[in-house]
Amino acid sequence: MSSLVLTDEEKAFLQEGFNNYAPALLALAEFRRRIASRLQNVLDEFSSRFDELGLSITGLTVAFSKLHDQNLGDKKAWIGLNKNYGAGLDLYYYVQWNFDKPERKQLWVRVWFPGGNRVDRNRLFSAMHRIHSLDSATELKQESDGIYLTAYCDAATFHNFDATFRTMVEEWIRLLSAIEGGLHKYLPSTANAASEHGS
Repeated sequence: MSSLVLTDEEKAFLQEGFNNYAPALLALAEFRRRIASRLQNVLDEFSSRFDELGLSITGLTVAFSKLHDQNLGDKKAWIGLNKNYGAGLDLYYYVQWNFDKPERKQLWVRVWFPGGNRVDRNRLFSAMHRIHSLDSATELKQESDGIYLTAYCDAATFHNFDATFRTMVEEWIRLLSAIEGGLHKYLPSTANAASEHGS
């Protein structure tokens, strides 16, 4: 059996990976932890407001781009917090970046609501859209996989992303509070019961 012939570039890549694999994993885990902590700290500032909406923010779990994600590439990723309340109510709060986009749209924070059936989600989006101001610092849109509320950050000052996240969370709460019956009006009744018990 003939041995595999490696180029000098391949040899250097494998050697560097061998030397740095474990430290890189540790650094990545710590980076995710700190981002998630900053997101949670902002959400905690509004914990009583979330409780009033029936959307307890206790028990959120860290979610992020998977290293094997074919859509990840080397210029985009996301890190955030997720909670499944049961019966169609699932929410994600996260920071995402994509350096292939125009400079002012390379970094953003977002809340994503993928749940509910399409008819109810359309009704929810229509209700929120009527309330959402055109001159808001946030962007509200609906896509095939859910409803998004987004705010763009300055990528040059990434360390301050949580300031923009706070603005977006304030708007998210304002929109839900202004809808008669709130988010749960557009979900199965079992989702209401699940969220009330903080599941």
